[in-house]
Amino acid sequence: MANTEIVLHGVGKGMAVYQDGSVVPFANAQDISIEISTTEEDVYGGDGLFPILSFVKEKGGTVKITNATTTVDHLKLTQSATVDTETAKAFKFSDVKTPTSGTCTLSVTTGVDVDSVTCVDTVTGKALTRVTGGVVKIGEFSVTAVGAVTVDSALEDKLDFSYFYTSAKAVTATVPTNGLPGTIEYRHHLVTEDVDGKKYNVYFRIYKAKCSGKFTFDLKRGSASAPALEFKLLDPKRDDNAFMDYTIEEVV
Repeated sequence: MANTEIVLHGVGKGMAVYQDGSVVPFANAQDISIEISTTEEDVYGGDGLFPILSFVKEKGGTVKITNATTTVDHLKLTQSATVDTETAKAFKFSDVKTPTSGTCTLSVTTGVDVDSVTCVDTVTGKALTRVTGGVVKIGEFSVTAVGAVTVDSALEDKLDFSYFYTSAKAVTATVPTNGLPGTIEYRHHLVTEDVDGKKYNVYFRIYKAKCSGKFTFDLKRGSASAPALEFKLLDPKRDDNAFMDYTIEEVV
């Protein structure tokens, strides 16, 4: 195909490809920028004001993505998080129960993380102390993994519980203290056209990149959060010295 002038219109879709072939798609991006930079160093000699030589000191580049949606895989990309779909923990923010004869049952009756359970007396506003085994005294409570709660038999106030529990409908990304993001290949595709309206596919392929390690949950009242990720281009050490391909394909 002959080299032709096109108009780059729209944002397209991208994906990060791990070395094992697994992918993280970016299908709902708000903006994506691919930047390539070259730093030169000038050499001066004698009394002249112009450099006598200029040579490339370094090359680099970045891919910046602001995505309208987010998944736990974005934490895997940025923080080397492990993703758990089998024993993921969900959170019950408020579970109000009124004990009868010193007992009540939480709304969740399996997989309750006992160590995470808190209990507040809604009448006094005071927190009850969780205990294990023995007789439960005034100001204390005990709880089991199946949601069985025991309190002092004279207590009839409404109690507000919060806790984590295992959920088959949840997925959890756990961020390690020593996690470093791995390297990926970045691929991008968009459909655009030339000045005559003819359609073209545009492809970007960056052979090796690594996430900067920064990820922000920017939650605000009345607005949607659009997480931003940034990747630094790395030398893939290819025999042909290529680090990126930019391809235009005519749509037939």
